[in-house]
Amino acid sequence: MYLQYLIIPFSETINKDKRVTRAVGAAKKSISAFSFSWKKKRDLKKYQEEHGLPTHKLMAECTTRWGSRYVMIKRVLEQNKAITEVLQSDKKTRHLVLSWQDIDVLESMGEALKGVHDFTDALSGENHVSISYLYPVLQLFKNDLLAAKETDTTMTKELKESILKYLLEKFNNDRSTKDLMYMATILDPRFKADYFEEDEVS
Repeated sequence: MYLQYLIIPFSETINKDKRVTRAVGAAKKSISAFSFSWKKKRDLKKYQEEHGLPTHKLMAECTTRWGSRYVMIKRVLEQNKAITEVLQSDKKTRHLVLSWQDIDVLESMGEALKGVHDFTDALSGENHVSISYLYPVLQLFKNDLLAAKETDTTMTKELKESILKYLLEKFNNDRSTKDLMYMATILDPRFKADYFEEDEVS
């Protein structure tokens, strides 16, 4: 619960990038073309088999579910060949085929969101996640999952930086929340003061 409270709103941060808004919007429109058309769903399966793709259904983003944007992006990229074949075969939907620019943006987003999604998804259960996890998780994001890699595109690096900036500001700007997380982490025998600098616990 605490982890989701901290993480869910950062989608607003990356939405400020017009490239993200355009690519995500284009992906949603492409997916929507299949929503109410049994013929397109049938054809999608046919092209999936032709291209040797998994016969997965397309997934739309759900604004109330953390991680659904990443799942949508991952599925669109996985199925892009089949999606393109179906949309191009109908003159009414050809304009919905994703451009190479949109694909590049989605790939960069996928790389930026992957580590965060995989980790937070594993820790999102309300029965076992406590506030004592938050500070160690923030350090993991800062030092590993959201750290820029040599293989990252410029946009992936920018998105990681934006997400991390949001998370750290969210954490540092609320003194009471910060103190509570510090105390909870230190009192948790699994973490104690292992994640803190000496001056932070003195």
